[in-house]
Amino acid sequence: MLLVLVMFAQGGDAAAPRTGLPLELLLLPVLLLLFYFIVIRPAQKRKEREESERLSSLQKDDEVLTIGGIYGSVVSVSSDKDKDEIVVKVSDNTRLRMTRAAIHRNLSHEERQKAKSAEKKDSKTSNPASSGQIRKA
Repeated sequence: MLLVLVMFAQGGDAAAPRTGLPLELLLLPVLLLLFYFIVIRPAQKRKEREESERLSSLQKDDEVLTIGGIYGSVVSVSSDKDKDEIVVKVSDNTRLRMTRAAIHRNLSHEERQKAKSAEKKDSKTSNPASSGQIRKA
């Protein structure tokens, strides 16, 4: 009985078999593509932008972590766009020459970003007008 009601709701009769590709099979790839372009692709773009910002912000005396797990400080950064090279000081007598892509984390840049966000947060909380309080003179 329920099957007959469902068939009438779809506009077909119960005796006729359905031909062609079901709508559900077409809907799944469309939803997957939509999910990719709305969720996954923007996240990839944001991650690429953050990585390029991190690598371009390398300066002398920045503390870094390499992809090999070595901590050090940047001694020099090449100014040439073609020569993508930096020198990292690991200890007093040890300096490593490597490409920018070999830097996993720029610890100094992360600290600067945290200080900026904390400064913005403090300025928002210290402003009484933004919290709804009114000062009387």
